[in-house]
Amino acid sequence: MDIEKLLGKASKQPCILCGGHGDYGAMFVPDQEYQKLFGALDGKKRILFYSICESCKSSPNQSERIELTMLADIKKSNAALN
Repeated sequence: MDIEKLLGKASKQPCILCGGHGDYGAMFVPDQEYQKLFGALDGKKRILFYSICESCKSSPNQSERIELTMLADIKKSNAALN
């Protein structure tokens, strides 16, 4: 897996928090309890790549907001499949 390439690709996407122009690529590794929710196979870890803008990156509690956004999005997607 070429992490630098994936981060570069992610940086071109809209910011995960505000939807504006993304400035940075970043990655999120869900806690073990959420790995299956994000589609990880047994014994494997899912790594999610996303973009964030300068403003949101500098905002307070941005890490918690990103995690909550990703969890809400995956739960919504999983609910739509059922």
